[in-house]
This record gives sequence, C-alpha cells and structure tokens, in this order.
Amino acid sequence: MPLVPPEPTPCTAPLAYASGERVTFLLAKKGDAVLARVKAAAVAIVVGDKLISAGDGTLIKTTGTPVDTVAIALDAVDNSAGAAEVMIRVRVL
Repeated sequence: MPLVPPEPTPCTAPLAYASGERVTFLLAKKGDAVLARVKAAAVAIVVGDKLISAGDGTLIKTTGTPVDTVAIALDAVDNSAGAAEVMIRVRVL
C-alpha cells in the first residue's frame, strides 16, 4: 500500500506577545523551513510563490520587482480579505 502524506494543518503560532514576555527565536539558514507572517490584506499566495519582505517583519508575494526573494511558500494562503496577519510555512532562500 502506498504511503500518503498527511494533510497540512493550519498554523496556530501566536502573532503577539505581552511586553516583557520571554520568547524563543531561531536564526534560520538557507534551506530551513520556518513559520513566517504574511501581511494583512496581502495578495493570495500559492505553493511555490516567491516571497519578499514587506519591510515590517511580514512577507508578501513578489511580482518580480524587487527581486530580493527571501523565501518560497510551502503552503497556500489567501489573506486578501484578512484584517490580520496570518502564518505560513516557507523555505528560506
């Protein structure tokens, strides 16, 4: 019987922390898969899309300019009507 990968589950990492709260961080390197924040009301992202920094700690889909791609989407997310940031799995470039 062939192996079937499990369906991806939604990311539920917190987006906000209390002032003074201790947090853990990771210094990701090329090839790492990590959770990243997608800007509120951002254009829909599909698996394989190239992502760039939005300049505020979030990522957005690139249209080709600028070309400083920082990650590739591992999940699809449509946050175009979203009023808040959402999490997405990405591979660091």
